[in-house]
Amino acid sequence: MERYDYKQHVTNDLYNYFMNDMDNEDRFWLANSTNNEDYEYWFDKLREADGITGLASGSYTFSKWNAEECLCHNWDLATEAYMNLFMDSSYDVLDKGPELLDTWVRYYVFADCFDAALDRLRKTLNSKD
Repeated sequence: MERYDYKQHVTNDLYNYFMNDMDNEDRFWLANSTNNEDYEYWFDKLREADGITGLASGSYTFSKWNAEECLCHNWDLATEAYMNLFMDSSYDVLDKGPELLDTWVRYYVFADCFDAALDRLRKTLNSKD
């Protein structure tokens, strides 16, 4: 079994959203805006999207089996996410099952992925000029 690359997949999901699900005006605005509020709006909106992290429903894969496969060989990342997101919390994501843990790992890597996908979007738009 090949190791699932969370950062690569979340970055690709974000980039695909930018290219396929945003209208041209929003895509251009996000790529070229220096307004922090625009960035934060899209960051917050997409961080909870089922097609990106799965946070809205509690599952990205909608399959316990697929979530377990994504987590396989990623226990270091899952542990890091758990320690940073839940260590001081009474909420026990581990008790909720692999789908929710998979979702929280995606949530954990989201910020880096958002910036990487946004950089890729900017390069794509600049190459079309």
